[in-house]
Amino acid sequence: MPPQRASYRYVVEALQRRFGHLQQVEVHRSRLKVRLRGQGEPLTKLSQEMESLVCWAYLAVQEEMVNFLARECFVNALQDPRL
Repeated sequence: MPPQRASYRYVVEALQRRFGHLQQVEVHRSRLKVRLRGQGEPLTKLSQEMESLVCWAYLAVQEEMVNFLARECFVNALQDPRL
């Protein structure tokens, strides 16, 4: 194993690259864009997941905007033209 791989700093940086929030933001935003309600899926489950994805996708956004985005994404995920 190369010496730099044995250092604490190297391990921390590698873990942050792999599991850190900054790299995951785009993953959460992508999941948010493609998330649709499954057949028979309870609305409460969909709503909770949308709110969670919005929180992770927009870490620096105020709560008011999180609520707005979560509502918009929830309605889009319903895929109901009557709404």
